[in-house]
Amino acid sequence: MARRRRNVKSREEAKVERRTWLALAGVFILLSLFDPENTLPDYAVAFTISGILMASGIYQFMQSDDNESWRVSPVTWIVAAILGLFATFYAFSEFRGWIRLPLDLRLISLGATYVIIVMGILTNES
Repeated sequence: MARRRRNVKSREEAKVERRTWLALAGVFILLSLFDPENTLPDYAVAFTISGILMASGIYQFMQSDDNESWRVSPVTWIVAAILGLFATFYAFSEFRGWIRLPLDLRLISLGATYVIIVMGILTNES
């Protein structure tokens, strides 16, 4: 009989998720303090958010053992992949002179951060 996983997190798992949320918010706090003129390229912000989400997801996934596994929400993987793809496209388009889409990657990254945090709170997983 398959064992059902209760939707109760261990203390360590919850701590990692809160640190991830703090790191995501910290990116925008640092941007507002040290880059008020928006001189940093937009794709750098998206790469940073994507990297934080991927690193957190991989770390949580690697913490699995035989008795209990840490669940990583599919929303985390999807958002990280989409941000990474957008950032890669924007980086190539800037260096190669390709067409740029009229999207604000900082705003998309901020929205993705809110989605990750809100979904993590509502579903008790991130």
